[in-house]
Amino acid sequence: MGNENILEMEKLLSRVPNRFVLAVAAARRARQLQEGARKLVPYGDVRQQVLTGLQEIQAGKIAIEMTSELEIEKTDTSPAAGMTE
Repeated sequence: MGNENILEMEKLLSRVPNRFVLAVAAARRARQLQEGARKLVPYGDVRQQVLTGLQEIQAGKIAIEMTSELEIEKTDTSPAAGMTE
């Protein structure tokens, strides 16, 4: 499995336009996880939803779309990886 669970700011920022968008996306994903969405990475503490959200963004499991309101979508297409919002 390697070091996929270690957050690297360079990798995170390569997936989003700026730190503000990263913070908002991680917070929204954390809320989804808190409301029962299944996590998309096999590692991470289920009690630390923000950290898990950041790990998912870093792993490319979350797509961030810039609209008038920030939208995040899962990129994992497996049927068991359901996400609500």
